[in-house]
Amino acid sequence: MTKSEISPSTERAKIDFLTISAAAIIVYFLCCFLHEAVGHGGTAALLGAKVTKITSAYVTHEGASNFQARMIASAGVLTNLLFGCLAIFMRRHLQRSGNDVAHYFIWLFGHMNLFTAGGYLMTFALMKVGDLNIVVRGLPFEMAIRIAMLMVGLAIIVWTFVHAGKTLVEFAGQGDDRMRRGVTMTLVPYLVGGSVNVGASLLGVGNVPVAIVLMSAIGATFGGMFPLVWVPKMMPRSNDPISVLTPTRSIPWQIAAVVFLVLYLLFGRGMSFA
Repeated sequence: MTKSEISPSTERAKIDFLTISAAAIIVYFLCCFLHEAVGHGGTAALLGAKVTKITSAYVTHEGASNFQARMIASAGVLTNLLFGCLAIFMRRHLQRSGNDVAHYFIWLFGHMNLFTAGGYLMTFALMKVGDLNIVVRGLPFEMAIRIAMLMVGLAIIVWTFVHAGKTLVEFAGQGDDRMRRGVTMTLVPYLVGGSVNVGASLLGVGNVPVAIVLMSAIGATFGGMFPLVWVPKMMPRSNDPISVLTPTRSIPWQIAAVVFLVLYLLFGRGMSFA
């Protein structure tokens, strides 16, 4: 079957809820790990600061100068932005294979990293708490910088929103059930991954006030990811037949999700460094 042909059986192939939930758990963990451990934690280590604790919601460190603290605080968003762009680029050049779940995983991973970056910028740019507040507080023209970050975040969200809708059609198809399929591919990960992330974040509440942890976790997941729910509305309509990708049941992906779920909960409790 060529790309220009369509198979009715493929068009109506059943999307497996457990498998896309599994992909969502893995993607959410990786986005969170990249933001906190790789972005904040890795930058702190590279700059010579002492990392004292890493959780799925925050990183604490000591010994950083004011400039270094700003660099560390900005690294989470920048890391998500980098990996999101890499995933989108990689998927564009990835040949279609028989593993439709892997294609969906990369699609979700790329767009969710970008939604995370844009969501952080939009949600926290004007707030007096969080990473971005550390980055800009006390700088000359602080309010102008905050407004600029808000606009950049909006631009990232809009581009990601449009691109996600344009490429979601590869999974939803052009049939009568296209909207149902599209909503399944976006709403399920939003609810499952977001719930797991918030739950894991609450396990790591220590010296950081629970309100800040909740604000960060909910803002970054259900807030920053909210455009994902509306992505199906952006799917283009066309009379051209397409070959539809369908994440069907995959036991290996489900087993991997169980492993990542355990890692997620452990990451939520946090890792302390004496």
